[in-house]
Amino acid sequence: MCLPEPAAIGPHDLPMKQNFDRRAFIRYSAIAGVVAGGAALEPTIAHAAPNYTNPLGVTAVTVNTSPPTQATIDRDFAAIAASGIRYVRIPIQWTSVEPYRGSRNWAIPKNLVNAANARGLTVLGCLTYVPYWAQNPGVTKGQGAPAAARLGDWASFCTEATRTLPSVKFWEIWNEPNIIASWAPTPSVSAYTALLKASHSALKSVSASNFVITAGTSPTLTGGGQYSPGDFMKGIYSAGGKGFFDATAFHPYNAQGYLSQGTQPYDSKIHIQNIRSSMVANGDTAKRLWSTEFGLPSFKSGSYSFTETDQANWTRDAIVYLRSLPYSGPMFLFDFRDTATGNGVRDENFGLLRSDYSQKPVYAVARSLNT
Repeated sequence: MCLPEPAAIGPHDLPMKQNFDRRAFIRYSAIAGVVAGGAALEPTIAHAAPNYTNPLGVTAVTVNTSPPTQATIDRDFAAIAASGIRYVRIPIQWTSVEPYRGSRNWAIPKNLVNAANARGLTVLGCLTYVPYWAQNPGVTKGQGAPAAARLGDWASFCTEATRTLPSVKFWEIWNEPNIIASWAPTPSVSAYTALLKASHSALKSVSASNFVITAGTSPTLTGGGQYSPGDFMKGIYSAGGKGFFDATAFHPYNAQGYLSQGTQPYDSKIHIQNIRSSMVANGDTAKRLWSTEFGLPSFKSGSYSFTETDQANWTRDAIVYLRSLPYSGPMFLFDFRDTATGNGVRDENFGLLRSDYSQKPVYAVARSLNT
């Protein structure tokens, strides 16, 4: 199935997909891609200065069975910088920093943040995921929520994170806690709000300039133990979360149609409106809504199939629509490079670049709109 031009598509022209569960994010964080032949990507078009109200960034997460070499990391950040993008979202995972209680190793996040900074990139650090010893019992290792008794350990982790990574000033608290895949065995708004409060207090105690963002929520509907983004935002306010964040976040994936044309409860456009309604109702009109993941894969599998042209058209529509919202904040495309182009795995085909580091059409779209 191919997407028509944005003006022609209807909200039901594509198969519905409520949850984009990019499990790439919960595994080892590897910064995407080096350029074939060892040469860095060079800018190919004129590039204006970024708009710092809602600049365009990228996530830089791939699924790798082994860590990348330092040369790969350095070249990958060079490629991101060469694209004109200046913001990158990097997970700071408690699981990898403190796999055993009381023994922390910051080598991986320090290396990634330093390498990004060396290329002039501003980092959004996503503090997330719980080591086995700190999660609720009875769930799959690595997917559980923090046990209430370990909230102090989490706060200590946050405090040490900002002291260890002082160049990071933007902090997102968790990833998609409204779905079971990221907050097992069952999402809990009250438990997440307690985590948010502890994170905010820890980060602000070290530096008042630390900017705290709620977790980007997944576009799903309430039911089966999960919460829609709007209901989750309402729950944060009901649990006393007001005043414990500087901005909110959402992941406006929308494979069922163009983001700008959504009309149904499962459409991300409606989720955005519901999140904003809660913010307005609670007096947070001055705060912005960040899009900390969004994108469309160039991927073919039965009826769930999108071409590279579809991907480019969808991305253009999404960026233009998000920028039309006066409360929209920075936007982070998922992802910078395919892990394995054409391999039949949806999550590994979201990139602006193919896995051989050649540019997809969406690369030029992102460059032209990064103003």
